[in-house]
Amino acid sequence: MRLRTSAFGKAATLAGFRADYRLAQVMEVNQSTVTRVVVGSLQPGPTFISRALTALAPLDFANLFEVARRPRPVCREWSGRSSSTNGLDSR
Repeated sequence: MRLRTSAFGKAATLAGFRADYRLAQVMEVNQSTVTRVVVGSLQPGPTFISRALTALAPLDFANLFEVARRPRPVCREWSGRSSSTNGLDSR
């Protein structure tokens, strides 16, 4: 889960929140939580998401957040195999 930082910042400004501190107060979370989510060092959890949506209504989830896909891990056992056999023994 990722915050759409540009949309979040614009929404906060339009709602009258000039600093993370005041927005954090309204959201009832620590200021450091807001700052860390905004800079991307912390992923937003359910509490942050629900309180951000309440504080920045009428924006909805899709306006403020996006689902970030994780890269698929490479299986070391199969990573060195030839693609022509797809790693299967042809015997």
